Amino acid sequence: MKRLPLKTRPLRFESLERRFLLSVNWVVNTTADYSAWVEDDSVLSLREAVSRAGDGDVITFNPALSPANFSLRYGELKINAAITIDASSLRTPGGTNNVVINAAQRGRAFNIAEGASLTLNAVNIQNGFSSGDGGAIYTMGDLILNNCNISLSRAEYGGGIYSNHGSVAISGGSVVSCSSSANGGGIYSYIGILNIENASISSNTASMSGGGIDANGSITTINRSVVSNNRSTDSAYFAGGIFAHGESIEINDSKITGNSSLNYGGGIYVHDADAFIVNSLIAGNSSMYTGGGIENFGRLTLRQCTIAGNRTTGSYSGGAGIYNYYGQGMYLDAFNCIIAENTSASGKDTCNYEGNGYGYGYNVLTNSTSDWLVQLNFVIDNFFEYDPSLPLFTDRGAGDYTLAADSQAIDLGDEAYLFYEDGSDILYDLAGHDRVSGITVDLGAYEYYPKSKLDAPTGVTLSSAGANRLRVSWDAVPDSLGYTVYWSTNQISWSQAFSGTNTTRLTGLTYGETYYVRVRALGDNVNWTNSDFSATVSSLLCPVDIDGDGFIGPGDYSILSNRWFTSEGNADWDERCDIDGDGFVGPGDRSFISANWFKTTNSGTIVYPPALAVAVASDDIFDLLDAELEEILEEMI
Repeated sequence: MKRLPLKTRPLRFESLERRFLLSVNWVVNTTADYSAWVEDDSVLSLREAVSRAGDGDVITFNPALSPANFSLRYGELKINAAITIDASSLRTPGGTNNVVINAAQRGRAFNIAEGASLTLNAVNIQNGFSSGDGGAIYTMGDLILNNCNISLSRAEYGGGIYSNHGSVAISGGSVVSCSSSANGGGIYSYIGILNIENASISSNTASMSGGGIDANGSITTINRSVVSNNRSTDSAYFAGGIFAHGESIEINDSKITGNSSLNYGGGIYVHDADAFIVNSLIAGNSSMYTGGGIENFGRLTLRQCTIAGNRTTGSYSGGAGIYNYYGQGMYLDAFNCIIAENTSASGKDTCNYEGNGYGYGYNVLTNSTSDWLVQLNFVIDNFFEYDPSLPLFTDRGAGDYTLAADSQAIDLGDEAYLFYEDGSDILYDLAGHDRVSGITVDLGAYEYYPKSKLDAPTGVTLSSAGANRLRVSWDAVPDSLGYTVYWSTNQISWSQAFSGTNTTRLTGLTYGETYYVRVRALGDNVNWTNSDFSATVSSLLCPVDIDGDGFIGPGDYSILSNRWFTSEGNADWDERCDIDGDGFVGPGDRSFISANWFKTTNSGTIVYPPALAVAVASDDIFDLLDAELEEILEEMI
């Protein structure tokens, strides 16, 4: 066969095997922020790593940086690919994140482009700012947050996060103390997907609507989370906790508590949306007018919910638990629920506005004054009249909505309604107990389970902590979640503070006063209730008596001398020696011992800081102390 010349020979293409680009792990090794790439290949900043990363790449951190604080000097980090920023290896066993991205109010932390995605693991983001949308993060793509905390960020919409036709998935962590001048103090999700699981959305503020979350046309799911203490602060707007309008929202196994609105819907405002709230607590929320717990202008289904302790505060108000508007196509269905002990000017737990909607209630414990009973288009079966003379909750005043022994809500439910909206069974109550503990399921979010009382703390001791302070210590109580320490000068009026350990320092006390102290162990209100008080102990606050023997002399001076020139934070620091409270052991502290040499604490002549203006001790005492100090310093040298 004759071969054609090369330049006229037809080209033939052969297919190659499929090949993939390998992902790259970029290791950040400096907290500095550079506006451009650094020529030194040994230095990699977070900004450079983000700009160079491609699809599938992972950015991690050199452990030597921990704890690492990245202050963004040149504005937001732009995400144009599918990348992961993973700081989970630097996270402590106790769950503390050691990587902080501080936007320093210069702009956002991240801006995620359409089609891009960002996964963040164990990262804290704070101090974000935008004059538009998304204070900390703005996304048109996909955002996944695992054990991340967003705080102290602000914008017009979405103080923490703004999602524009994107998806946001939050697992663990929090969005806290963010604010918006319009809607969505914590999160604003616009026509997208929002999933929140095992997270806290708390203490956020919206000047307009949706203090915690504004889900506008989004498919929203909230599982095993807390939405608490969020606020809507303009009386023309609404929804302190959650504003769900358009599309749907599911809330499962969650707590919506302590949220407030100056208008309608303290906890949740549903408007033209399908809302399903299951096995959840709506409590302690408030609004000025209607819907202290829930304001419903949509299609609301409740199963196994407790709606209690909510209130409306205005003179013309109603529906402290639920305000339900019956417009065309709107409804409220409730099954196995408690709607009781809410407070309004009208005295109604549930208030309905006449319209063309409908509703159905089955196994509901509520007040007979509820408008449910007079609505022609509302059917309620197995209505249980709430009796204020009978037990219901363990301690509503303390925020404990578990069922009391002999609660009127025990064994009144129907197990046919123990399912989530996806059809799966409700196996556990909100506290994690088996959902059925007795003859049948109880009403509300909690099953009744007997609790045990914690042992009262023992071994309470008081000692000087220097200056105007006392150290309180006691024996740890097994199964306690913490302690409340109470102190008083008259055993009538008591101050109190929380302590997470079995020792704490009381500050701001008055010299020469005798203080009485007692301690209480705190239970989880699931298996354990709070203990009784410990025995009360007392001590005269006398920081000059370092060793606590009631006598100011060589013993106190010896302790002081062994801590000479130490400061707070040193390994050999002794808080008792900081008599003048300046955080340093030195001549100022020695002066008070000198001024009170050989005095007793019950003599009534003790000189306390800052009363000492001139040293009153004799010269020979000063000489003696100086001589002892010189010997100690010589030994140290």
